[in-house]
Amino acid sequence: MTSMALWAIFAVALLFDHVSSNTINDDSELTELKSVITKLSDRLSHFEGHIGDLSTSMQAQNENLNVTIARLSTRIEEKIDHAVDSLSTSICDPDPCLNNGKCLPVRNNIGKNGYECICTAGFWGINCQLDRCEAAPCLNNGKCLPGKNNLGQDVYECECTAPFWGDRCQLDRCEAAPCLNNGKCLPGRNDLGQVVYECECTSRFSGDVCQIYSGHDIGRSLTGHCPGQGLFVFNEDNKDETKEIVISQYVDHMKCWWYISNTLDTGHLELSFNNFKSENADYLQIFKGSSTSSPQLHHLYGSLGAKKITWTDSFVSIYWKTDHSVNNYSPMTGYLRYRP
Repeated sequence: MTSMALWAIFAVALLFDHVSSNTINDDSELTELKSVITKLSDRLSHFEGHIGDLSTSMQAQNENLNVTIARLSTRIEEKIDHAVDSLSTSICDPDPCLNNGKCLPVRNNIGKNGYECICTAGFWGINCQLDRCEAAPCLNNGKCLPGKNNLGQDVYECECTAPFWGDRCQLDRCEAAPCLNNGKCLPGRNDLGQVVYECECTSRFSGDVCQIYSGHDIGRSLTGHCPGQGLFVFNEDNKDETKEIVISQYVDHMKCWWYISNTLDTGHLELSFNNFKSENADYLQIFKGSSTSSPQLHHLYGSLGAKKITWTDSFVSIYWKTDHSVNNYSPMTGYLRYRP
């Protein structure tokens, strides 16, 4: 509070005290009191005017201060932009990114300035200095094609020559011998350009992997429990041979298949055992066809001793099966012969 304000308050207090504690006796005292009041009123008016001038001055100063702050903020932003531009020029000049990579100034999470290279297809590394295909990742004369994945990362793809396939053309479609029964594997490509193979089957065989013999599917996977499984064909050249049906190891969960074809126009086939012996739950079946859903010709199980069975059908399958509880039974061998 200013001294003028204090004086005015003090004068009013004195006047109030004088009026309250004294009686006005004559006109001279009244005149004097009026004079004091007039002077006090003049002082107060002058004080109010001074306060108004002071308020106007402070408002003007405040406005000037706001303008100054705004100008200073603008100049600071300009300085920062100029510094960033200078930093961008210095970080990427000279350009550290190789192989037409694009340099971008960046600031890491601790505020340190740096750069990032956006590499063109086929190149990668901090400065795009590495070539995805430079190490020749594609094998067997495969062609390396650089590109980008869905995440924008640099990758490569191998365009393989037949019969190879895989991420690096490291796999051979025909190496696993997919064609059965002496079929020939022929590599190639499908309509989508994918490396595939095709089986060229020998006479009487058909199917994708030559698994069909004269209309019978013999393409099931065979276990190692029974040697000599698969297809055997009696013809003029081998009609005097004996085909052995060998159950060399009597164990749990056996499933063995032999497919027998007779291409001779006359005679029949004969299967004989010197001593057939199995658990009652284990058995040997002969089907007129290539599966257990085909018509059954014979069903052998138990202790039969010497046993002989015959059939005249041109194609049969022999199926041996054991359950999960095998006792100490000896291996068996059946002898299959052509009889005129």
